[in-house]
Amino acid sequence: MTSVTIGGFDRLERALIQLPIRNSKNVLRRSIRAGIKVVLDQAKLNVPVESGLLRKSLGIRFKRGRPGQVFVQMGPRKNRDKKKDPWYAHLVEFGTRPHSLRKRDKLANFRTGRRSRQTQGSKMHPGARSKPFLRPAFDTKAQDAIDKFRDEVFRNIDVEIRRLAG
Repeated sequence: MTSVTIGGFDRLERALIQLPIRNSKNVLRRSIRAGIKVVLDQAKLNVPVESGLLRKSLGIRFKRGRPGQVFVQMGPRKNRDKKKDPWYAHLVEFGTRPHSLRKRDKLANFRTGRRSRQTQGSKMHPGARSKPFLRPAFDTKAQDAIDKFRDEVFRNIDVEIRRLAG
């Protein structure tokens, strides 16, 4: 997980203090989403496409932290339908080593290491090269995302102040 800390927003803090807490949270959430979307759009362009499922699953999710902290996750979202769940995203991003493909059955006891006769014969998977799509998107678009965030936050503050005044 990569963490980005942005500082030097004294003017932003002074502007947000003028707004009620609920409005300032909305301003920040919309602005962060706009900034992250720049990176997300690049990741969607970078992702290798076979079925298009991985590309469709890429999204943004906010997580709660301590007061004053915002955690934003960008990447594949789980789907309730297991057939449409891109569980393999990490394998595409980081690749795999060569490994054996064993038929696993109900008789195999993996805790003790005993295997049934059916799992003895195994084929080898040659591994897969990594095809990173998230990290390159972040590396190329991080500054654009920060610039977009900055522009959006001040625009959203003006919108909220006008709405509260009018």
